[in-house]
Amino acid sequence: METSATPSDRRSFESVLTLTVTAKMGDRTAYLAEVKQAGLFILRGFDEQQKGHMLHAFAQIFYFPFHGGTGFADRQGRVSALLLNPINFDALYLQRLQQQQAQAAAPSMPH
Repeated sequence: METSATPSDRRSFESVLTLTVTAKMGDRTAYLAEVKQAGLFILRGFDEQQKGHMLHAFAQIFYFPFHGGTGFADRQGRVSALLLNPINFDALYLQRLQQQQAQAAAPSMPH
């Protein structure tokens, strides 16, 4: 699962939720499916940190219900349902921020 956000123009942002599912049989990949859903958001009155939270956590709440019961079809047209547990996007966003802050604070190794 990945989130991304990019400016669309001066006032709006495109926020994307990408879910990738890989099914394996032993060491071999049986199938790989990827679903992306995006939306345009206009954010006013937020500082940069708040915008990041809105675009990488709050916006994803709108998309996830559409992914939660996604079905994937195989070559014969049989559909397998993929049921996903609810995701706490706020916790994931905060975890990513902490990882970025830890990486920025870590001393760099000389080459």
